[in-house]
Amino acid sequence: ADADLRVRSLLAQAAPEQAWRDIYRGIPRAFHQEFGPELIEIDNVLLTRCRSIPFVHFNTVLNMGLQSPATEATVDAVIAAYQAAAIQRITVMHNPFCQPPMLPDWLRARGFQARSGWDRVYRFAAPSVVASTSNRGEVAVVTAETAVAWARFLDGWYGLPTSPWLVELVGRSGWVHAALMRDGGIVAVRSMFLGPGHRAWFGVEAPIPGLMALSYEDDHCLLRALISEAVRRGAHTFVGDVEATSSAQTGPAYDRWYALGFAVGYHRSHYVQS
Repeated sequence: ADADLRVRSLLAQAAPEQAWRDIYRGIPRAFHQEFGPELIEIDNVLLTRCRSIPFVHFNTVLNMGLQSPATEATVDAVIAAYQAAAIQRITVMHNPFCQPPMLPDWLRARGFQARSGWDRVYRFAAPSVVASTSNRGEVAVVTAETAVAWARFLDGWYGLPTSPWLVELVGRSGWVHAALMRDGGIVAVRSMFLGPGHRAWFGVEAPIPGLMALSYEDDHCLLRALISEAVRRGAHTFVGDVEATSSAQTGPAYDRWYALGFAVGYHRSHYVQS
């Protein structure tokens, strides 16, 4: 059973990794020259690095111990890569299937502390029916004409300067960006990336339900629309995250995923060194 769960974990992890790789392939040259975001691989470990934007997603180790067992030398090499760029705060994502089992001990010995994490949810078969929900507005696909407004909406919620980068993802192969419109304005956004292997990842959302917004209904409208589009495009694997987690794995943050046939795969801890 554990071996099967590890295989599912790797399949689920592949979807967001494919998305991140494509996001970095789409960096505009001028933005890269100004801010210098990087996607780096060290001993099968994928990490993001950006001194100019001290935001968690841009200074995170994505898959240490997943593609192959980590070693202490790998941990030290990864830390050194951040130290070389004078980055003070590093986040390492860790799930129960990362190898070896003593990896958390190695991280703690180097000053990392476990912080609140996310629950990875997934489904490995296309849903036959997408559950209905109340009408919260019109779900619109972001186009070249609405890309700037969409990007500014995201940057406004996260306090980031990434609009020029985000705009490059509109119309890019594999991506669908959806905005919930109400009273003539954007009230929520979420994106989908459908990569190789027919794996669909749902992310890039704002406001984050349960953290930035009290209601889950606006985001659920977007999620339903994007899942339907993923099914239409032939997706076989569907992956998302619960950010407002609970140890009981119940409540509105989870129920909306369960209603769509998703299951919680594992808890992803965030080990932070600062």
